[in-house]
Amino acid sequence: IDNGDTAVALDIAAAMRPNYPDSQPWCFVDARAHAYHRSWPDALHHLGYCLDQSSHLFSPGSQTPGQAEGTGALLALYREWVTHLVSDPEQTTMDKVAALQNALDREPDAHLYRSLADIQYTARMYSRAQRNYELAIALDPGLAAELTPRLQTSQQRTATVPLAEIPFESRRGAIIVNGRLNNSTQNFRLMVDTGATYCALSRATLLRLGLHDVFNRGAPVIELESAAGPIYAQRFDLDSMALGPARVNHVPVVLLENLEGVDGLVGLSFLRHFGVALDQQAGKLILTRL
Repeated sequence: IDNGDTAVALDIAAAMRPNYPDSQPWCFVDARAHAYHRSWPDALHHLGYCLDQSSHLFSPGSQTPGQAEGTGALLALYREWVTHLVSDPEQTTMDKVAALQNALDREPDAHLYRSLADIQYTARMYSRAQRNYELAIALDPGLAAELTPRLQTSQQRTATVPLAEIPFESRRGAIIVNGRLNNSTQNFRLMVDTGATYCALSRATLLRLGLHDVFNRGAPVIELESAAGPIYAQRFDLDSMALGPARVNHVPVVLLENLEGVDGLVGLSFLRHFGVALDQQAGKLILTRL
């Protein structure tokens, strides 16, 4: 791997697995190979498996000093790679949040709580941002002066009377809500994506709305960033989008061919008009007036 021969390294790791099924080295080789190519989600997946193997092989307090030191080194490397992922502009907001939450589940860290809160604050998910700013300050009081302004803003936004409380369904970590489009009386299944610049609709949804002319009226094509690289999509304005009583007119929307079981995405071209919070216990998406 150090010489860039990652394919050879992965072949060797694959050959090791049948002979050492309970050993860590092969998963660590996989992790380092992905890290070499800056594929941080895959690298963290394999490194997390190494850490899980450590916890399964040794009961609490049974590790030798050398084994404990090795586990500590893996945790430090895990945090380092999470930091690389969060600073990588090609990673999606959902990937960044998932990586930070996974790292914090393994070991609390003030700076990781702060990074998670910053992402949630930018996405206007103020109740979650408030909680994570509080945890960051509790672990490192030295951050208080820097984080208090954002913490106070988050507290104010969280205390605002909700405009809408929309029940949601959680599917593999995705938030699915029912919404109305273009004054239609029918509900559409929409996935909330605070990392998406635009709302998006599938071709099938446009046809259900009777918007056949979108394909022929010369809607401009724009470039979008995705986890798989740049994609190109037609952009147009939807007359309206509504989640409960929260409604926005003339919403910028892009056309995406495949939306994996939903009719559309609710992105920042809608959400930027509201404060956004998730009440996981009640299963509700909460929108407040800004």
